[in-house]
Amino acid sequence: MNHRYMLLVLLSVSLPFIFGCAQPKPSDPTEADIAKDKAAAASVNPKRMTRLAVTGAQMSGDNCGRVDTDGSYMMTSNGSIRAVDLWVNGGINEAVVKAHGAPAGDVWPKIKVRLINTKLAKSFDVAEDLTINTKTGKFYPLNVTGGLPAGNYIAEIFYTNNSEGIPEFSKEDRNVWIDAIILNPNAPSPKDKATTESVSTLETPTTLTAEKASPLSRLGRDMKGDVGKADGTSWLMWSNGKLIAENLYAKKAIKAIKFNAHGSQAAGVWPVIQVRVAHTSSSMLVVAFDSLSVDSATSKVFQKEFDPPLEVGNYNAEFLFQNNSDGIPADSKEDRNVWIDSVELIEM
Repeated sequence: MNHRYMLLVLLSVSLPFIFGCAQPKPSDPTEADIAKDKAAAASVNPKRMTRLAVTGAQMSGDNCGRVDTDGSYMMTSNGSIRAVDLWVNGGINEAVVKAHGAPAGDVWPKIKVRLINTKLAKSFDVAEDLTINTKTGKFYPLNVTGGLPAGNYIAEIFYTNNSEGIPEFSKEDRNVWIDAIILNPNAPSPKDKATTESVSTLETPTTLTAEKASPLSRLGRDMKGDVGKADGTSWLMWSNGKLIAENLYAKKAIKAIKFNAHGSQAAGVWPVIQVRVAHTSSSMLVVAFDSLSVDSATSKVFQKEFDPPLEVGNYNAEFLFQNNSDGIPADSKEDRNVWIDSVELIEM
C-alpha cells in the first residue's frame, strides 16, 4: 500500500481523538433534535419538578469536557452542554449564566446560549457571542427581548472558539467553565416562589453556591448511582447498590420526602428498597423507609412525613436496592429491577 495513503488514513482516524470534538459554529436544531428534546421532557410533572436554576455539575455534555471538582462543567473543546427540565410558570424575562474561563492568545473563551421551549418545539438564541472574560465565577445577565412564554425549557450552552488564533505548538489552553444557569421569571407564581428564593439575587451574585442553586427535587437520571444507569428520565438499578440525589437545599424545615418509583418483580416478589435522608454538614441520618416494596410496574408515588420535621440545611436523598436476586432460581430468566423516577423534599 502507498505509504502516503496510509499516513492520510491514520491521520483521519486519530485527529478527532487528539483534538476532541469540533463544533466551531453551532447549527440550529433540526426537527429531529427538538423532537428528541421534547420527548425527554414529556414525562416531567411541572407541579413537582419546578426549578429555575441548574449547576454545571447537573448538566450533560457531548464529550467535550467534564464536571470539575468545583461543581462547574469544564468545556475543553468546542461543543455543547445542556440543562433540561427548567420549568417556568410565569414566563422568562432574563437568563443568567455564571461562568469563568482561561484565555489563550490573549483571547477569552466565547459561548452561545440557547433556550428551547419543549412544548412549542421552538428555540430562542439569547446570546450569540458571549465572551467569558474572568478567571473566577462571574454572572452574565442576558436580557430576553419581549420575554419568553411559560413552560418547560432546555438550556444549551455552546463553546465556539476553543482553538482559534492559538499557534500550533503553543502550550496555552483556552477553556471555559459553566458554573450555573438561572432563568428569571417575569412574575413568580406561588409554585415558583420556593425555587426562586433558593437562588441568590443578582444584587448579591457572589453568594450563589451549588447548594443554593440546587432545587429541592431531582429526576432519577440526574442522580448518582454505584449501580445501574439513566433510563429516560429515571435511574434503573439492576443490582443491589446505592443511588444518591445530592445537594437538596432546604431554607425551611422539611416536613416530608416524596418520590416516584416503579419496578419489575421476579419469583413473585417486588424490589425492596431503603430510603433515607442524610444531612451533609452533620452526622444526622434519617431512615424514611427501611424496607419498602416498590409494588408497581408503572410510576407510583411514595411519601413519608417527618415527625419532628428535619432542620434547615443541605441534604442527600439515598436509595438502597436490597433484594435484587433474593429467591430467584439460578436458571430463571426473570429479572427484578427498580427504577427511581424522581425525588422531592417538601418544606413546611
